[in-house]
Amino acid sequence: IKGGTGLLDRIEQIKQMVERSLGQHKDEYLAITDEDVLHDYISECIGNGYIAIDTETDGLDPLINNIAGPCIYTPGQKGAYVPINHISYITRQKVPGQLSPKFVIDEFNRLLKAKPEIDMFNAKFDIRVLRHFGLPNIYCTWDGYLAGRLLNENEPEANLKALHNKYCLDGKGDAFRFDDLFKGIPFTMIPYNVGYLYAAHDPVITYELNEFQRQHLTDKTDRQDIKDMYWVFKNIEMPCVSVVADMEDTGILIDTNYANELSVKYNAELEDKIKTFHELLKPYKAKLDAATG
Repeated sequence: IKGGTGLLDRIEQIKQMVERSLGQHKDEYLAITDEDVLHDYISECIGNGYIAIDTETDGLDPLINNIAGPCIYTPGQKGAYVPINHISYITRQKVPGQLSPKFVIDEFNRLLKAKPEIDMFNAKFDIRVLRHFGLPNIYCTWDGYLAGRLLNENEPEANLKALHNKYCLDGKGDAFRFDDLFKGIPFTMIPYNVGYLYAAHDPVITYELNEFQRQHLTDKTDRQDIKDMYWVFKNIEMPCVSVVADMEDTGILIDTNYANELSVKYNAELEDKIKTFHELLKPYKAKLDAATG
């Protein structure tokens, strides 16, 4: 990002866009910059046994990009954003008044110790971000992205805001995304007293979307196909999230010799099945040829 009046003008435009898009929600969300407030909020999450978590970052690669701050929500409280690493778009220095990473990590570890239900959307990304932030034991119990793909694999748009708009707002809301508001500027450079309105909104709509999904992806139904889908979600998809996050963070070792053995084995099986398939079709082909002359 280049400095100068161009950036200052963009920040001013962003402030106006956020105010237009989200200003009506000012009383519904908060930026937590006080240790006691975060401590009390986490205590509420522990008491509820539930929290929705999202993260804001300065990029999309958890290995090299930085967390701007976590976004949290629990029913009965306001959606909240916890700024940690915002920098001044004028001085490029860290903005004062944010909570220290150590304190936030300590509070989240207190939360994780209580083992609450944790909602996320595209959990693999947020888990990796939070791991590199200092929370190696972070987990997710309901990923709205994976649940959404199981419920409808042909969704034209499978991002959080589009799905929430479609299923929770009946298509009447604004499905704006980060790029719509802040394109070209890292979230760490957005003033947190502006960005919190966007950030704190996400865990709230994550909760609302996941609550909708839980009504339809469940084992408490007479439909066996839904029960089977729910079993796949809980016993395959969700356990694999942390495993795939591990793979992406540390890499994987492929046994090429064994892979080649499997390739020979299954390609031979495939050829055999294709041959059997064509043999089974011969009588029908003969009838078709006779009928068509």
